[in-house]
Amino acid sequence: MTKDRSGEAEDRGTATGRTIPDRVLGAIGIGMFLAAVWLLLFGGPPDGLSNDGAPPQLQLLAPSRGDTVPAPIGLQFSSPVPLTNQPGGWGAKGFHLHAEIDGREWMPGPSDIRRQADGSYAWAVAKLSPGDHSLRIVWSDADHMPVTGGGTKQAPIVVR
Repeated sequence: MTKDRSGEAEDRGTATGRTIPDRVLGAIGIGMFLAAVWLLLFGGPPDGLSNDGAPPQLQLLAPSRGDTVPAPIGLQFSSPVPLTNQPGGWGAKGFHLHAEIDGREWMPGPSDIRRQADGSYAWAVAKLSPGDHSLRIVWSDADHMPVTGGGTKQAPIVVR
């Protein structure tokens, strides 16, 4: 109980002078703040990308398993959906491409991939040392983490 200006006793609902609706609004405000922080930290992929289900299945057309190739290597591959140069890199459906060569991942630059007349794609990969190598093309998410599915099979090759 508190006294108003006239000295009359007034019941404000709590010992602190706050009413229950004030507490409810405070709790809602805290909840909205926590939700905003959650969305900021975990609300989705950066760069406006959002993946759309499973990644498309890629097919490595060249080099083939066991081929001997000159350096620098040129990869030729196909995708069932058109690829574009997205904010996160070359990709489609919210996923982007990485080449995995000898366990190390490479990401194409904006001018590294070109669409060919037959609809396939050519990717000029950096010069590799002569010898045995293993490569494949994989999909990554917006955080550059590999995703399951859609990648090509490993292809052992020899660089001369």
